[in-house]
Amino acid sequence: MQQNDINHRPPRRWTKIILEVAEPLAELSVSFIGDLSGSGVEYNNCYHPGTENNISSITAYLEEDQKCSEKIDALELFLENLHKQNPQHARPKFTTDLLIEEDWGNSWKKHFKPIHATNRIVIKPSWEESPPNKGEFVLEIDPGMAFGTGMHASTQLSLEFIDELFQNHASKLSTTLDVGTGTGILGLGAALLGCPHVVGIDNDIDARIAAVENIKKNALEEKMSVVDQDLGNITGKFDLVIANIIHNTLIELAKPLTEKIAANGFLILAGILSGKQAENIIRTYSAIGLNLVEEKQKEEWSAICLSKR
Repeated sequence: MQQNDINHRPPRRWTKIILEVAEPLAELSVSFIGDLSGSGVEYNNCYHPGTENNISSITAYLEEDQKCSEKIDALELFLENLHKQNPQHARPKFTTDLLIEEDWGNSWKKHFKPIHATNRIVIKPSWEESPPNKGEFVLEIDPGMAFGTGMHASTQLSLEFIDELFQNHASKLSTTLDVGTGTGILGLGAALLGCPHVVGIDNDIDARIAAVENIKKNALEEKMSVVDQDLGNITGKFDLVIANIIHNTLIELAKPLTEKIAANGFLILAGILSGKQAENIIRTYSAIGLNLVEEKQKEEWSAICLSKR
């Protein structure tokens, strides 16, 4: 990222947190630190059956603002209480590191290569050549300062659902709403596969800037737009609603998300840990009238597709 990409504000700073915790306590820790950071976390399950090593690694980022030190104190208190309640496991510990925006904005470039997110969708950065094979769709994504390169399991699972829905129900999917659009990758996937009207929303200005740029890169301006509006202010209903966020936020948004789905429409939810979190999501959305279509799992993550009949 060049400095002129963020000339709408001073460079931001983050505290990178790497937490090491016993695997039986990892799900609780991921949920807590995800809520604390308000964004996705990286969870590396290091458990190997038949060995004594059951320590997993969790990485998250806190923006350096007036509440950052309070959040770190809250994390310390949470881990202390977690250890008191589970003394049979090793004491959780974490380290912190300061990241400046310019460093962050370039770090992902070292690892971002073209990938097959689904059987048909290839995601590539602008600086890599990846001509499509027969039947493939190439989506060009530059993340900038936003979340969403297609490398995370939650994004890939969501794209798998999107791909399948447009293979089986394309004629019934004329409108899509991508909530928390980030780089715009999921909404762009829907537009690329044929949806004529896609709206992405995000409360982060960096995400909106990245999404708009990616829409232009893929020449999808006539199909997708990004707006600075809250979910409750979005008018109309959509044949497909997508939300790749975090578990607790998805629980809080259950009713407003459901209200945005058109009759016989679909809802894709991701950013959810398999197991208890996925079960809670299915139970919550089923209770307000949605039907489970399928749950997909990859690594420790789940994505869920529901329908509104």
